[in-house]
Amino acid sequence: MQAFLGHVPQLDVRRLEGGLEDAKASLVTDPNRLAVAIVEPNAIDDTEGSYELFVREKLDDRVEDELHKALREAIVDARIRARGGVATAPILRLLARGSRSRDAPSRFSA
Repeated sequence: MQAFLGHVPQLDVRRLEGGLEDAKASLVTDPNRLAVAIVEPNAIDDTEGSYELFVREKLDDRVEDELHKALREAIVDARIRARGGVATAPILRLLARGSRSRDAPSRFSA
C-alpha cells in the first residue's frame, strides 16, 4: 500500500514562531513544511470561530483532506472539553464530510 501511495509524512503540530508571512514563506523554502494553520482565538469559545489553512503548492489532496479533518476534530474536541464534555473522536467518525473547493487559503468553520 505504501508503494502505491508514496511516502506517508509524519505530521507535527507546532506553535507559530514569528509572523504569518514568514510561516507562509516557509511553505516554499522548507521542504519539510506541508502546511500552516491559523486558528482564530475565538475558535474554542465561539461556534463561529474558524481557521485558515495554507498549504504548499501541489500538496496531495488526500493529505490536505486529512489536515482539514484533524483541525476540525481538534477544534470540536476542545470546544466540548471546555464545556465539561468528553472527547468526540468516536462521534466525529460517524459524520459524513461535505465537499469543498481547492482554493487556497481555505477558510472553514469547525
